[in-house]
Amino acid sequence: MSSERIVTLVLASGDYRESEIKGVEYIYCSSYSSRFCVPLELSVFDPDECKKLIREKFSDVDIMFIIPDICNCFLASAIAKEAKAARILTIGFLDIFPCYKCEGIQKLKTFYDAIFIGSNANEIINRISSLVTKAGFVNLDVQDIKTFLRDSGIACYSAG
Repeated sequence: MSSERIVTLVLASGDYRESEIKGVEYIYCSSYSSRFCVPLELSVFDPDECKKLIREKFSDVDIMFIIPDICNCFLASAIAKEAKAARILTIGFLDIFPCYKCEGIQKLKTFYDAIFIGSNANEIINRISSLVTKAGFVNLDVQDIKTFLRDSGIACYSAG
């Protein structure tokens, strides 16, 4: 139904392969696990490399979900910052780490359009992407999602 490109960039050690969502492209990047490929050729934070990465590999992406772990949160933020500058809707997921202080989260939210904290990433990715990729009662496209989530900051999700 949809020709939009939706990408989930997994910069974490968790394995999301069993719960991948149809219509969403998953890219796994982890330097500390042989189970994961590292297709990004980017292992350290370098602003110029992040800009090049977005320009060369993700220029046609409409929505980018980014799932980092504590080891990759700075790299994830650098990628998110460049993706957001390229007008890609960037949605991040953060666990609640004891080392995060409120001012750290406030700084991180400037790099993303929306950040879900302590939420089930795959469930949120499924809900948001299915609004665009599946036919439904309400006709939504990626522009509607971008309008709703662009620069929204800290986001909440609840089911049930």
